[in-house]
Amino acid sequence: MRAREYRKINRRPISYKRSLLVTTVLLSISTAFASGYDIDPTPISYNRHVGAYLEGNFGSGLGGLRYQTGVGISGFRGYGGSAAAGYQLNPYVGLEADFTGISAPNSSTVFMYGVTLRGILPIGDRVSLYAKLGGGPITLRVCDFVFNTGICVSQTEWGGLAGAGLTLALTKNLDLAVDYTGGFGTGYGIDGIYGVLGGGLLYHF
Repeated sequence: MRAREYRKINRRPISYKRSLLVTTVLLSISTAFASGYDIDPTPISYNRHVGAYLEGNFGSGLGGLRYQTGVGISGFRGYGGSAAAGYQLNPYVGLEADFTGISAPNSSTVFMYGVTLRGILPIGDRVSLYAKLGGGPITLRVCDFVFNTGICVSQTEWGGLAGAGLTLALTKNLDLAVDYTGGFGTGYGIDGIYGVLGGGLLYHF
C-alpha cells in the first residue's frame, strides 16, 4: 500500500516538470517569432501620410458665368477631370500642383493650372476631410451658346483655385476620393466659377 502511495506522490513532480518545459518552449517560440517578424502591437493608421502622392478624378463639370454688370448668362455644365501631384509635409498639410479641365456640350472649355495648399483633417484611421486653396492661370474658351453661331473666343487670366473633398483609405497607399475641384476668375468682362464634382483615386508613395 505504501509503495503505491509513494509512486503516486512521485508522479506529480514529473507532470509539473513537463508542464514547465512545454510552457518554456512555447514562450521561446513566440519570442523568436515576434522578433523575426518585427510585430508591432500599435494599431495601423492608414491616413497619416508624409511624402509624395498623385490624385486623379473624373466627373461632372459644374459652374456658372455672368457679366460683371450682374446680368446672369448661364450655368456651366459639362464633363471634366482633375489631376494633382503633391507632397505632404506632415499628416495635416500638403503642397500640390493642380490641373482641371472642363468641356461643355457647346464646345466651351475651361482649363485651370496652379499651385494649392492642402489642409487635411484625419478622422479615425481611414477617413480624411480636406480643403485646398491657391491660384494660377485659367483659360476660358467661350462659344456663342445663345445663337449657336459657332464663334468662340479664348482668353487666359489669373484666378483662384479651390477644392474640398473626402478620402477613404482602401489600403496603406491607395485612397478613394470624392471631391469638388475648380476655380474662379474673370475674363471678357465675365465672372465665372468652374469646377469638377466627381470621384477618383489618390496614391501615396
